[in-house]
Amino acid sequence: MFSQYYGSYLLKRKLISAEQLRHVLERESSTKVRIGILAIDAGYMTAQQVNQVNEMQKRENLRFGEIAIKQNYMTHEQLDELLSNQKQSHLSISQTLLDMDIMGFEQVETVFNEFKKDSGFSDKELEALKNNDIDNLVPLFLKDVDGDFAENCKTYATLFIKTLIRFITSDIRLEKAERLTQLAFSCFSFQEITGHGTLYTGITAEQNSMLQLANVFGREDRTSLDDIAIDALKELINTHNGLYVSEMSGHGVELDLAPPVLIENGTVSTKGHFIRIHFTIPHGEFSLLLIEGPMIV
Repeated sequence: MFSQYYGSYLLKRKLISAEQLRHVLERESSTKVRIGILAIDAGYMTAQQVNQVNEMQKRENLRFGEIAIKQNYMTHEQLDELLSNQKQSHLSISQTLLDMDIMGFEQVETVFNEFKKDSGFSDKELEALKNNDIDNLVPLFLKDVDGDFAENCKTYATLFIKTLIRFITSDIRLEKAERLTQLAFSCFSFQEITGHGTLYTGITAEQNSMLQLANVFGREDRTSLDDIAIDALKELINTHNGLYVSEMSGHGVELDLAPPVLIENGTVSTKGHFIRIHFTIPHGEFSLLLIEGPMIV
């Protein structure tokens, strides 16, 4: 999830083009984070010191960590700590930027520090983002939603993001939840949940984005939103809601599911609670809708 936020920040700052960002995100999953980036992130070394060690490696037959310790830039204990954290995913985008010669060490260090300052996240929140800590991360985007419905939203949205990560992608960028009364949609896949009041939940997006989502979940390669693609979208929402019903049952709340529905080109409205959580994944921009009470489409 971190890469989506950081990549969007780089794009907004015009430090990277949309095409470069696409290539970076495609490559980063196979990128190995090196000790230099880890040392900068941990605050053990500056970008200048990392560059010095890299230059010394060209002349000495020693590893990066050995030279850094020899130069008193870090201790053996600090090196061991960095090696144990070498798979931290939030640093893979920075390493990829370096590997693709889009940025140098000094710029990576400077821009990342600027991102931490400009993001608006507290240190605790940023840590949750860096570690893909979904349980602590999702509630940050629901701060302005209060009352009993807020707790339902947090439980549902947290589980929904975990479902996306499990079945679709971990490259997710959430936006702050909004309260609405109605919303026009191009494509809306939804399901009614009953048993503890009535809750409608669903996903909206442009048809092409929904098609891409259907293809990923259904492992198909459809070229139009045909019956097979529509069934995949229905199955996605049904699968997730099945997990939600199971989760709530563990808390003593018994729920039932109506058959999932997909509607194109319309408007959804309600006089009850209506929350939209906009999110972006590599397959497009989507909205998760949670509606409590009667829904009109």
